[in-house]
Parts: sequence; structure tokens; C-alpha cells
Amino acid sequence: MFCPKCGAESASAANFCVRCGQGLPSTSQSNIAEEVKDRPAGVDTPKPLKSFEQFRKIKGKQWKTKCTKKKEKDEEEVTIAVGLLEWKEAEMKLKPVRGKRIALRVSNKAPYQAIRSKAIEKWKAYQSHLYIEDEEYALVYEDGKEAQFLPGTVEFFNLLRYHEEIGKDYKRIVLYLCSSTDIRSAEKSKQECDSADSDISGDEFQLRPGKKMKSQIEGDEELAKILQSQLDSEAGQFDVTEDNISLLNPIISDCASIQEDSPVASMNTSYKTAAELKCAEEKPTQFTSCEDLLRSLSSTVDESDQFFLVVRRGSSFQRQLKIWQRESRKSSPEKILRVHFAGEDGIDTGAMAQEFLATAVHEIGKEFFPNGAPIDSMLHVHNGFFLTCGQIVAVSLVQGGPPPRFLNENAFQMLVNPEVNVNELKEDVLTPSEKLLLQTIKEDPAGHQDTILEHGYTGVVDIEHINDITGTVMVSLLSRRSLYLKEFGKGLELFGLASTMRGNVDLCKKLFVNDTNVNIVDANYLVTMLKPLYSQEGTSKRIIEEGVMDNFQDLLMKMEDENMIGHSEMMAWNYQDKLQDEELHVTNQSEAEDSPAEESPGHFHSAVLTPSGVLGWFTGQKHRPVNGDDLAITVVFDHDCLQRNPKHSVCFPVVSACSRVVTLPVDHMKDPEDFTRIFLLAYCKGQAFARP
Repeated sequence: MFCPKCGAESASAANFCVRCGQGLPSTSQSNIAEEVKDRPAGVDTPKPLKSFEQFRKIKGKQWKTKCTKKKEKDEEEVTIAVGLLEWKEAEMKLKPVRGKRIALRVSNKAPYQAIRSKAIEKWKAYQSHLYIEDEEYALVYEDGKEAQFLPGTVEFFNLLRYHEEIGKDYKRIVLYLCSSTDIRSAEKSKQECDSADSDISGDEFQLRPGKKMKSQIEGDEELAKILQSQLDSEAGQFDVTEDNISLLNPIISDCASIQEDSPVASMNTSYKTAAELKCAEEKPTQFTSCEDLLRSLSSTVDESDQFFLVVRRGSSFQRQLKIWQRESRKSSPEKILRVHFAGEDGIDTGAMAQEFLATAVHEIGKEFFPNGAPIDSMLHVHNGFFLTCGQIVAVSLVQGGPPPRFLNENAFQMLVNPEVNVNELKEDVLTPSEKLLLQTIKEDPAGHQDTILEHGYTGVVDIEHINDITGTVMVSLLSRRSLYLKEFGKGLELFGLASTMRGNVDLCKKLFVNDTNVNIVDANYLVTMLKPLYSQEGTSKRIIEEGVMDNFQDLLMKMEDENMIGHSEMMAWNYQDKLQDEELHVTNQSEAEDSPAEESPGHFHSAVLTPSGVLGWFTGQKHRPVNGDDLAITVVFDHDCLQRNPKHSVCFPVVSACSRVVTLPVDHMKDPEDFTRIFLLAYCKGQAFARP
């Protein structure tokens, strides 16, 4: 026989195993007990063999334990992540804002409304720059659907049930807040796509509902009953009152109205509500000031990435437009604009972008909108330059650049309302150059026959048909202008600027129409923006510093009153200046007219010697902020340059445009003439961003 414990073979008559001492089946229990008593200490007592009944009883208990339903988990606090979904007009979809998530501790049994309230409260506290007070926020899934129900079911959302369904740890669960405006934008876009694919018109569906409509209404009634029963069961668990039932689940209110009212009346009411909502969506926000308007638009800038340009200082503006177009095909211009000037050492944190926008807006007005109206060029429509100019103007307004005050009144009115009524044309809407053209045609129509035919006139060209001729030319001129301004307006659709303009015409008129009375940057304004860090009152250093600031103010007033001429600067990078002995000429306006300065070669550039030009050197922008932001320039005085290097003979001001800090070497700029000479040399030769 074999031992049941160790498996060793023993004699058939043996009572114990010869290897381990286990009692064999033939051995009585009493003998085994006596044997156990005689065992030495430390030796394990063998377990007796179980009978079949004992074995079945033990296994039955184990099986019952496994099959019995586990008790419901206790309520506990867990941590989930909450992000922000925003509507991206360029991509036509809702996208999460990168890097903007908060950790939220809630109950593992929390419903939709509890999580939403806590998420809004914490988001408002920790991400206030992304929170809009006037907006209503909903809690949504990543696909943009509101998290009132578990996905694909009519079961109310519960964090524990959602955790069980998706099989993720609580820390990996991410829900999102999304504003009602963005949700409506996404729904509107989806409806437009669905309506384009649908073969059944809304009118036919409304007039002839038939069996399909009837079955749909019956299905809605059944859904309303199911939802109501679930709401009643959960109301007792989470203390949902009648006041917030509609807030927790607005769909139930709609379904209840279907039960109470007749199908036709409910259908008509729903259509009316949809029309009212559509009108409310299309109505633009009204603002009370330009500052509020621009601040609202600036909040729509995509801060998750950059719209990065690399341009060469002094390159042609059309080349810069092509670079902008190439970059816009890869990235959205609604991102933060950053610019690098090729061959320079500067890293843009705002000042380079401001300088680029200031130059670009000036060139747009000069090259594409001379005399306040768009230039007559179909080529610019074909190559997309008008549209690109509109994008640059939109970025300039929203991201702190100069306002595009280069349009006349008539062009601006056509920009916000580009539809031309050809039956009610008047000469008042024409520009001075267009009025002059009509006047010359009236005086000698035969002499301008080619021009008349180019504008589409196909009748007889003589004085008797002058009204038909001038009317045709006016239609042609305004139709072309409307086309150019429509292309320009397409670019202004960035950040929703175009729709905002249509709802705030009077405010935007101040930003687009040329106004000679607008506040310009003069010497007084620039001196006001300077914030010098003076030494202690009564010290000799304080007296010297105040004298340097007086020299600075005198130079700015001289720039404003006189036509000053400074040094020329080479536009190409890595240029070694060989004109070290060039003399500085400062003349007044009358002297400049008597002996005009010789023009520099095309590859040289002369800095603009005006207070606005100096402001652009200090900060990158040459205009007063139109969005209400404060502008301050810190002036630091360096008294120790001679101690650091006793043998040097001259020092130049150091400008940090991005941080708006100017350092003046006071030992070399005490005298007014020395200040003018050194400052102008640094200003004219130091336009490029470089290391000091």
C-alpha cells in the first residue's frame, strides 16, 4: 500500500508509513492518537483524512461565497480630472484646451449636477482667465455630448456606474466643461451638415407627418415615462427638488410637454423655439466701448500654440504676405502670433510681433487701400492678397497691434454691408479719384472710349447717352469695390471679428476709418509713459538723472517739431558698417525743402525720427493701445560704466523691447548735445533685435 501523505510504499500489514510516520488506513484512530503523543516537539501533526461528506460541505460553502451578490460599495471620495472644451471655428469642431485640466475630488456616487457645480466652482477659482462670467457651462464627454446620461443609454449619469462601464480607474476619468455658446456652435454645424445630406425637406415633414411622425411621438411618450420614473427614483437618493429638475435634465421638460399637448401643437412649438434660438445665436453681442470689444475678442485667441513667421527685415511686403499664406495652410492664424527676423538674435515674446503688425498694417493701407478704398486689382483677388490682408488686420486688432485706420467712410460702410443696390447708386459713395474719373468722362466721353468700354458699357458712346455711360461706370466701380471688400472681409472672419463689426458698426468705425482727430503718439504721451527709476531724493545721482530725462524730453519735442535726419542702416543681416565717420545732419523743415537729402540706396533704411518711432523702438508698437491696456516703459540709469571699463569713450542705450526697459549710460549723456548724438546713433543703427 502507499502512504496518503508522502506517497511512500509500505508493507500491506504496516500500520504506519516507514518514511513520514503517517497512520495508514488500517490503523485505528486510538493508535494514531497515542502515536502523536509520543512524537518529538517541532514535528507537525498530520491532518486526518476528510470524508466525502466533509469535503462536499466545505466546497459548498466556498461556492456559495463566490456566487452570493457582493454588497454595494460604500460611498467614498475619489479624484477625477476636469478639462475645458472650446469650439474651433477653423477646424469646425470642439477641441480640449491643451494643458488646462484640474483635479476634482467628488463622491464616487455623485450625479451630473453635483460634479458640474463643483467643477465650475473650482475652474472659476483656479482658471479664472479662461472662465466667462456671463456663460452657462455644461459637463460633457470628450465627444461634446452632455453627460446627463450614460453614453448610449437613458440611464442617468452616475460616476460609479460610469466608472464600471468604461473600466478605467477614477484618476484616468476625464470630463469636460463646455460653454453653452460653444455647444450651440457645434450643434449648428452638425445640423448644417445633416441638412445638406437629408433628402426630406422640413416643410414636407411638417405638413405631412404620417405614420412615421405618429410612431415617433409614441416613442417619445414612452421615453418620457421611463425618464420620469428614473428621475423619481434618483430624486430621493440625491434630494433633487422640483426647482432643479429642469436644470438637471431639460430633455424631460420637453418630453412632458409632448405628453400634455397635442402632437401638432407640440411640433409647431418646437419649430418656433428653434427659430427663436437661431435668431438669438446670430445676433451679435453689443459692446459699449472699443476696449470691451477688443478684450472680448482677445479671449478667443488660441494660446495652446503659436502662429510662427520668419521674415527678413526690409523684405517686400508681398513676400511677407506669401510667407503668411504658406504658414496659414499649416496652422491657424487664430493662435498667438510670434515673429522672428532672419539674421537677428532676438527671441519674440511679443515685441517682434508688434513691430511686424505695425509695419504690415501701414503697408496694407499704403499698397492695398490707397486713398481709403481698395486698389483696383483682380490679381490681388486671384492670389488671395486681399483675404490675407484681412487676416493680418484681424490679428492686429485682437492681439494688441495698431488699428487699421486707412478706410474712408464709404469703403467702411460697404465692408460691413457689401451688398450693392445698383438701382439706387449715387455719386456720394464714390471716392475722390472715382468722382474725378466720372467728371472727365462727362466732359469728353469720346476721348475716354477705351475706359468706358473696359467698364462694361456696350451702347453708343456720345454725349446724348452720358447718363447711361456714367451709370454703367458707377456700377462697375462699386461692383469691383464690393468684390475686393468681400475678400478682405473673409479674412476678418478670424476670431469672429466680421460678425462683431456688423453688430457694433459705430464702435468699429473708430478702428477702421481714417480720423485726423484721433490721438497720436506725441512727445507728451511718450514722456508720460516713461517710468524712471530715480535715485534717492537730494542725492547728486538724482540731479544727474533728472538732467538726463530733461535732455530726453527736449529731443522728443525736437523730433515732433522739426524734420530730423539721422543715420542710414543696412537692411541685409550680418552687415559690417563701414560708414563710421558719417556725419549726423539735423535740419528743420525749411532747410530740408531748400536742400533735400539724397535718397539712400534701396538696400539702406533710415529710421523714422518721430516720437511714435521711438515708442516702436522701445516696445515694438508705434500706437497707443486701443484695448485699454496700460503701457509703461521703465528707464534705468547706469552710473557704473566707467568703473567697469575705465578706458572706453562711449556707451549706448540698451533697449529690451519685450520687457520694455531702457538703460541709459548717464556718464556719456549728461550734456544735451552728447545725448542727442549718442541716442540718435543708437536709435538709427539699433533697429534690429540683437544681443547688447
